[in-house]
Amino acid sequence: MINAFSQVGNIAGSYVWSLPAHGFRGSYAITLAMFGTTIVGCFLFRYMLTRLNRELERKEVAYNGAGPGEDVVGDDGVREGDEKLQLAKGFRYLV
Repeated sequence: MINAFSQVGNIAGSYVWSLPAHGFRGSYAITLAMFGTTIVGCFLFRYMLTRLNRELERKEVAYNGAGPGEDVVGDDGVREGDEKLQLAKGFRYLV
């Protein structure tokens, strides 16, 4: 499935790059737009991972302050028991 869907771009690419006179300008514009979209997506992904790391840090500090066997209640009032904190201590996403 992954391989099949990865080839879908080749179908559209064959129609975009074989345009008549001055067609390459449009093709290059499409390519540059996709580069820009990729760059924005990378920064968005970095922001999301940084936010998740801050949340993991906050939960780890709150969990360390709780006594053994105690549940930690989050900001939203939901109990955060052991099943929500099964990540290894000190785990962070690489940014």
